[in-house]
Amino acid sequence: MALLLAAGLVWVVRAAPLEAGSYFFCGRYEVSDQGKTCLVEYHEGRDFLWAFSIRNGGPVGVTITGVVAPEAKVLRPAELLMWPRNGVEAFDESAFAPFEPFDLPAGQERVLAYVSRFGRCEDAGEAPPAIGRVEVRFRMLGVPRGQETGLLRSLEVASPVGCTGG
Repeated sequence: MALLLAAGLVWVVRAAPLEAGSYFFCGRYEVSDQGKTCLVEYHEGRDFLWAFSIRNGGPVGVTITGVVAPEAKVLRPAELLMWPRNGVEAFDESAFAPFEPFDLPAGQERVLAYVSRFGRCEDAGEAPPAIGRVEVRFRMLGVPRGQETGLLRSLEVASPVGCTGG
């Protein structure tokens, strides 16, 4: 019995049930769709909303407790939002609500969004920053976990014109 319990705990700790969902929205500053990459125009100091879905591809439900997008030099996540119910369906920006932990059953997906802020031009550097993965924090069978999860597409900020970078 102890061996079975230990094997179950190892499975919970190693399981990676989360994956890219079927939805990705680049926001109102999109300048080009480059297949797996969405290029957005830089607007210093402005906020914009971009959204993506996360799918639970595992055999058991999980509770999503947080999502952390990486900072990408000129693009800083400011606020995490969520679509109020599981599934991917037509919606508008005003329907998003502040993030709260939620249950995500096996086989389901939910749309999440970040309101991100463009940083200073000087922070842009030479290479355009891209976000293609997020860290999802969740509980599976009561065990807190974190998993880096790829997105359906990546988000890249075009190099600001006239920036010297640094």
